[in-house]
Amino acid sequence: MSKSDRALACLMESDPKQALVIARDLDAANDERKQIGLEIAVAALEEIEASFDATDTFAIVAGREGWHPGIVGIVASRVAKRFHRPTVIIGIDQDGKGKGSCRGVPGFDLVAGLAQADDYLIKYGGHKMAAGLEIDAEHIPAFRERLNAVAKEMFGGVPPNPVLKIDSWLETDDLTIDMVDAIERLRPFGQGNATPVWACRDVVVEDTREVGDGHLKLNLLSGERAFKAIGFNMFEREVPDRIDIAFELKRNVYRGTTSLELVLQDFRSSEAV
Repeated sequence: MSKSDRALACLMESDPKQALVIARDLDAANDERKQIGLEIAVAALEEIEASFDATDTFAIVAGREGWHPGIVGIVASRVAKRFHRPTVIIGIDQDGKGKGSCRGVPGFDLVAGLAQADDYLIKYGGHKMAAGLEIDAEHIPAFRERLNAVAKEMFGGVPPNPVLKIDSWLETDDLTIDMVDAIERLRPFGQGNATPVWACRDVVVEDTREVGDGHLKLNLLSGERAFKAIGFNMFEREVPDRIDIAFELKRNVYRGTTSLELVLQDFRSSEAV
């Protein structure tokens, strides 16, 4: 939303009162970022869903004047995860120059794909799963068509299906704070060292509710143990009474009390398999 030196100034400030002023400014900017991100995401999803063809859309490119270039990366990640397609979201300024963020999916090398469409680009750079680019707005339709053709070839003409890799199936008795401590020692997580994803079978859904904007909060039971779980952007999904769950294991500290929290990556009916 602005220059990063404001955050650095907060960390370096020796006067607690002045640090608090800066922190409040940063918090307000973060709230603004979330709101702008939501507005862009809603507009982008409407545009994409109107033309998305599960059999023939291999890459997604969306752009619009006024979309904030500092926010489009967050939206690109959200779109790529929802549709499981390499995604480029572009913010166009009043001079017709577009700045875009790209997010990839397994099986598609973003930089290699962009290289095959670079005659439409001013510049680009990144790695297999994330990249940035600049483009003249008039070239976006042709770039979209070219990138889709490149992705179709990379995927062998078969639309990609999302595959969630599980590090291990566990019993719920295995889930402890000590396990969270062990996971934390594996940081930093990122490209090449992904956050571990665990799975448990046949847990009982005691109740569900919506938190925030479309997030799913669940109370789960397994034997005599109770767990809290959250699934971001999952509230609209139907939740069976008994489910298998895939999740990241986190530590939740609230009012001095530490508990486990399961951050859902996916779930299915326990009767599905």
